Amino acid sequence: MVTDLVPQGSLGRGMSLFTATTWVGGIIGFAGTGYAVQRLGMTSTFVMGAFLPLIAIVLLIPIRQVVREKGSVSHSGKTAA
Repeated sequence: MVTDLVPQGSLGRGMSLFTATTWVGGIIGFAGTGYAVQRLGMTSTFVMGAFLPLIAIVLLIPIRQVVREKGSVSHSGKTAA
């Protein structure tokens, strides 16, 4: 995905940033879970964790495919009208 979104000239930097965000997200996630277990208790934390995928799905619903620009070439080689 990163290779499709980042310009060719800055691909190395984009891949490094993507890898770094994965590690930072993991550390923040583990620390946040530990804090939640300490403050709310184990059961409440697991219930909240069960609802997180549902919230993620709701956040993904509005995402639509990028509309092709006028005159762009499709995969079949025909130009879009």
